[in-house]
Amino acid sequence: MREPTLEHSGAARSGNNLFGFISLVTMESLVITPDNSEDLSMLKRLLDKLHFPVRVLTDEEKEDIGLGILMMEADRNERVPREEIMAKLTR
Repeated sequence: MREPTLEHSGAARSGNNLFGFISLVTMESLVITPDNSEDLSMLKRLLDKLHFPVRVLTDEEKEDIGLGILMMEADRNERVPREEIMAKLTR
């Protein structure tokens, strides 16, 4: 069996939150959340030494990932009455 190879990766800062995102060709992903900028810097240096590319995620990409996770977790069997939806939209 062939070892998975790195397709692309990234690291981003969102407010005080630091996190890295690594996507493997196997379509599996790994999210790394260092506690501080020093740890993030160390991880970036390590990835560079291992010849893995590092890429910064945009805020829009981070939002897309978050929305995708929420969509996967949503209960698709629950029905909401139209009146309830319209009431929320008119606020």
